[in-house]
Amino acid sequence: MTSKEFVAFLKGLAIGINDAPNEEQWIIILKKLGEVRDDEGGAFIQEIKEEIDKFIKPIIKKYPGAPPDIFM
Repeated sequence: MTSKEFVAFLKGLAIGINDAPNEEQWIIILKKLGEVRDDEGGAFIQEIKEEIDKFIKPIIKKYPGAPPDIFM
């Protein structure tokens, strides 16, 4: 799915939903977002995650004595 097709999907979904999406509808939106590919074949969702991390990580403050981030 291209980004233009995803935008068309969201516009159609917005017409059918009166209020904010419920949990089931968010799951559908996220699945469709995962299908979006750019021209080089990369996933937009990874780019979105990287942009969010740029803003979120500086906001999260570590307190003295907090355990380190260890990923195994």
